[in-house]
Amino acid sequence: MLESIRQFLTFEQRLREPEHSRSRRPDPSDLRRPRVERDAYFAALEMLRGHLYRCLAQVAAVAKVKIPKIAEGMRYDAAWQIEAYKSPPALPE
Repeated sequence: MLESIRQFLTFEQRLREPEHSRSRRPDPSDLRRPRVERDAYFAALEMLRGHLYRCLAQVAAVAKVKIPKIAEGMRYDAAWQIEAYKSPPALPE
């Protein structure tokens, strides 16, 4: 779960770099980003939220406890979005 947060923060920081932006903004985390950057940010944030929810659901299943208080409307489908993940490297033979 920590690795997914680290990857998201790295992605978000890269959006701040000059080659990814048309102009330097005083606060790159606000909604004044160019639309392409803003859309990419929110799409990545949505993927992160889904990933963390599914991780939490797996931990709860292993621990045989209920998922902590998460409003029904904020829950995600239990199916993992496998296409969004990189395949692990092949193990040496």
